[in-house]
Amino acid sequence: GKWNGSGWPGNAGVHNISDDTRRQWGELVANMSRVAPAANSTCAVAHLPFFGDSVLCPFDTIKVSDGLVDRHVHFSLPAGEPPAGGWPVVLHWQGSFFTADLTFSAAAVFPFGALYQTRTVKNLLDEGFAVVAPEAFLGGLTFWDTNLPPWDTMIPLGQWPTAPDAVLLRNVLNAISTGAMGPLDVTHMHATGISSGAYMTSRCGFAYGHLFRSLAIESGSFYYCGGPVCLPPLSVPDTHPPTLFLHGDLDPIVPIWTMEMYAADLTLNGIHNDQVTMALGLHQWIEQAPTVVPAWFRQWNDVDVPTAAQA
Repeated sequence: GKWNGSGWPGNAGVHNISDDTRRQWGELVANMSRVAPAANSTCAVAHLPFFGDSVLCPFDTIKVSDGLVDRHVHFSLPAGEPPAGGWPVVLHWQGSFFTADLTFSAAAVFPFGALYQTRTVKNLLDEGFAVVAPEAFLGGLTFWDTNLPPWDTMIPLGQWPTAPDAVLLRNVLNAISTGAMGPLDVTHMHATGISSGAYMTSRCGFAYGHLFRSLAIESGSFYYCGGPVCLPPLSVPDTHPPTLFLHGDLDPIVPIWTMEMYAADLTLNGIHNDQVTMALGLHQWIEQAPTVVPAWFRQWNDVDVPTAAQA
């Protein structure tokens, strides 16, 4: 198979994992880049000594402005010919400190359920979804603005349009619309993410719900929350997309009750949602994600979204 990716994970520093793990990520990429893609897939799958089960998906990178600096936005396209309107899109928001390029490679030995994350990406690609992964500020070594002052107000928009991440998102959407990342369909979009990226996914639901057909929130809650510091919102917009919640039962960083509160609020407002939890799961991508996330996006991909609200 021919790799169409110009960038590979493992080179960017990640500052809350050990130097050993960072080095191992680079070694994984070096090993896996010699493995041919799996049948009918762009991604390589192998069982390697030390690493165990491993996945590597190719990606390309463009630069997109956040109004202050240019940031990398990584993207991977499915194999084959796109639909007439372009590939449906999954915006994938990185977790804190784990740079967005790491979304596309993982092994069983890596922390926070990284392998389940990359298997989810592989399955999305195999099912015909393009995956777009912007990086957080400072080369992805930080986290998203959504739950930081002054943008963490419970008023759905508040100061949010002034946030660098809001500018980035608008410019990413423009890049999707104009074909800068290939034939993508801006009318068929979904969003997912873990931890800080899960709060950013919630922001997509509250501030841009009319643009997304569904969400999958892993280890997170409302867009303004932070761990156990979390209250229900003043209101939920009618345009909030159907949402799949994924959570570890024993998550010590984002308590599961904060997710359950979010789900209950959506139910109260008549918005479709479902919960998938992992017994004894911690703050991580859960083992069910590679199956349930693509199925959720597929379920809602052809269901029209409300268009009353505007970004």
